[in-house]
Amino acid sequence: MKLFFSILIACCTLLGAQDMQSIKRGKTLYDSICFSCHGKNLEGGIGFNLKDQEWVHGRSPAEINATIKKGFPDK
Repeated sequence: MKLFFSILIACCTLLGAQDMQSIKRGKTLYDSICFSCHGKNLEGGIGFNLKDQEWVHGRSPAEINATIKKGFPDK
């Protein structure tokens, strides 16, 4: 879970969001949209586990940011 929030903070910083309010909004979005595939505790399910070291679609902040923004509608 720490890894996910570290990545979330890095992505927010890349987007120019440097306040805790933006991080809270990101968590709210995850809790309402992403958890259905990635699990409430990032453990995976339909979507990939976000706590392990395997990043299928890239692990750099830029790659993660692109994945979050664009997603994979065909999946």
